[in-house]
Amino acid sequence: MDRIPYDVWDVIFRFACTDGGATGCALASTSKFFRGASTATRLYSVDLHSLVQVRNFLICLARIRRAVGDEEPPPVRHLFISFLPGTCDAPLRNWRNWTDYPRTERALIQQLANDRRQWDTKKAAWNAEFVLNVSQLFRVLGPTLRTLTIIQAPEVQLPLVYFSFPLLEELTLLGDDRLFVRLGNLGVHLAGQNDHSDFHFYGLPSPDEERPDDAPVPFPSLRRLHVIATARKLHPWEQTLPRWAALAPAVTHLRVSQVHAPVVHAICTIL
Repeated sequence: MDRIPYDVWDVIFRFACTDGGATGCALASTSKFFRGASTATRLYSVDLHSLVQVRNFLICLARIRRAVGDEEPPPVRHLFISFLPGTCDAPLRNWRNWTDYPRTERALIQQLANDRRQWDTKKAAWNAEFVLNVSQLFRVLGPTLRTLTIIQAPEVQLPLVYFSFPLLEELTLLGDDRLFVRLGNLGVHLAGQNDHSDFHFYGLPSPDEERPDDAPVPFPSLRRLHVIATARKLHPWEQTLPRWAALAPAVTHLRVSQVHAPVVHAICTIL
């Protein structure tokens, strides 16, 4: 191992560490030499599926920073985030079997209201933790990211977060763009899906507030935007897609999948 130049190892690690972090973790556990030699590349791509993983990853970055004595953490070029039922830790609605509900109408309504209040409390606490940790994740990784993929399901509504990606070139959004875009109007009522994060922004500026003229563009380098519609959302795509013209003015390739006619009309209007 000592006979191979570090530059060659760096190229090898860069090609190997493209699986979301598994190879990088294995390299760090192999030996002190591999741990040190792969520091700059073993986080080349990262795959996160829950809020716990986001928190643990931030802790890992802080430990690496202390170990190498550098103020900046290792650069992450590609980030994949998914929050899907069964893999993430977001509290889901506690829908009971129909046999578990009371038989009288009054008791049924009361049971449904109690279940909703309990879920609202848990989800609001999770939302606050999400905004804190994911905003910090984007602050740390934002300056070096080149590609970002975010997968979301209707059962897990994500709150608005802080974001700035000066070098991001490719963005894929499956399900929703509510992590980055929120309109000032009330939006669409979605049975069993609306939650506290629809209109509460946990300390972030409200969408109604005007952006200063000298405010930096969040996605100045974005060239490719891929949107996949999967279900109805709080603010329909035909309302939020026009906002991306201001968020990412340099986009040259726009791909939309599984959309309906109003979205196509909105895109034609933008163009």
